[in-house]
Amino acid sequence: MKLNVLTKPIITEKTSRSQENGIYTFVVVQDATKIDIKNAFEALYGEKVEKVQILYVKPKVKMVGSGKPFTKRAEVKKAVIKVTKGKKVDILKFEKPKK
Repeated sequence: MKLNVLTKPIITEKTSRSQENGIYTFVVVQDATKIDIKNAFEALYGEKVEKVQILYVKPKVKMVGSGKPFTKRAEVKKAVIKVTKGKKVDILKFEKPKK
């Protein structure tokens, strides 16, 4: 079982509102599966996961200044994790597992 698939939590206004409903968003490694993400979340926080959704954010090309005309933002894989109803998790205490 892989425990180091969760890279970091995503904390924005939108994700903060969805945390009240038991939905949490994390950046995950590119080769992580839904089962890996579910097992890692349950091992780190001790809460039962109801559902895992995966989103791919494509790289974005931006024009920056005159010296370096284009930069490319990295591709990111996100996981939206829903815990069982009525459970809350404090994701601010996120610690990446040691290798």
